[in-house]
Amino acid sequence: MPQQAWATEKDREYFYNAYETRKIWAGSFDHLGPYRLMQEIEYYLKNQMINGVQAQEIIDAYNEKYPSMGYRAMVIQAPGGYSIVIPHGRGIEKAMMEKPQSIIIAGDTGSGKTVTSWTLVWKIWNALGQRGEVHVYGDIDNITGGLLRMSEMGKANYELSKFISSITAHTDDRTPGIPQEENMPQIILYNEMGKHQMSKKAMSTENIEMNLRTFRQRHTLTWIIHNVIREASLESVLRETSQINIFRPMSGKLLYSLRKNSPKSWLPAIDAIINLSFREGICIYPVMRVGGGDVMEIYETEAPSWYWQAKDLAEMNKRIAYGDESVPMSVIKEAIGLYKFNEMSSRDIASYVREKYGYDKTGQWWLRTIKEYDPEFIPHKPGKKKGEKGDGEETQDGNIPQGEQQE
Repeated sequence: MPQQAWATEKDREYFYNAYETRKIWAGSFDHLGPYRLMQEIEYYLKNQMINGVQAQEIIDAYNEKYPSMGYRAMVIQAPGGYSIVIPHGRGIEKAMMEKPQSIIIAGDTGSGKTVTSWTLVWKIWNALGQRGEVHVYGDIDNITGGLLRMSEMGKANYELSKFISSITAHTDDRTPGIPQEENMPQIILYNEMGKHQMSKKAMSTENIEMNLRTFRQRHTLTWIIHNVIREASLESVLRETSQINIFRPMSGKLLYSLRKNSPKSWLPAIDAIINLSFREGICIYPVMRVGGGDVMEIYETEAPSWYWQAKDLAEMNKRIAYGDESVPMSVIKEAIGLYKFNEMSSRDIASYVREKYGYDKTGQWWLRTIKEYDPEFIPHKPGKKKGEKGDGEETQDGNIPQGEQQE
């Protein structure tokens, strides 16, 4: 820490926001070496013995030499000419299990909020010993429908089947009426923000009841996850009592709104959001048992193996709901086998199904359906086969040949 007196109160505030409101937590790291290195680098930066560029070079050199140890971090600029270290870590997975938590995941449309929230639900459920009830609200992506379809098709193992049986999808966005057995944990996921969570409904009866549930969550063993596009839209009590915050990629007005409504000490980390990959998010959370201050880390979502298959099936379920699908699943599975193992073209599959079952769909419809349904889809090589008039498949660059138009 600089020994000289502060020139202005503003200088003191810059230093306080950069270093005294944050901490580097050992729980963010899998090994002791990276934790000690980040502490040393933070000490050098705090005392202005090195600058941010030098700190990043040191960290990158260690990461290059020991890639499996977890020497990954981003050194970012803070006001007042200071630099701070934000490590890559998975400390959030430990912090959220220390006690029942309320978690906010904020980010732009398509930024990965849903996959991150389902990943956390899965990890919490497993950390609880594969017990507890999972309640899902606003499941606009219909992941629960995809999971149920996986179970019906026999693609869910015992562990996943047990998880699926614990899920209840709700069409109403109010939670107070959820019955809870004694000592039975609950995980509540709001995949889309309901009207009773919005700041404009702050004094509604349903909102008050939701706030009371949040206040009591520690005593009722309840974990709550809110997915929101604009964090400021969430009702203030729900927002302020959520100790764990995950900020997924965003830009423009959403980023401006987030900066305007965040503590000053968070701003350097929030500014780094634009440099994240689509799998990453900035996590900010406290670890009260080791004192005050916030832990900041870059969390990379590693979705469970079943998620993407459930998502693909959910997309198909969505098309079924909108009347785009009238072909039974058994026929679709047969068509996938013909395409994958018999190398039958999509046009030939359309003719085969039309003659055998009477379902009149085009070759392009079948190609699209097989591609959406089969997670191991590999397109046939372009070009005509012997004795065939052409397939109408997608070319290697993903374009659809001109011979057949979209429906």
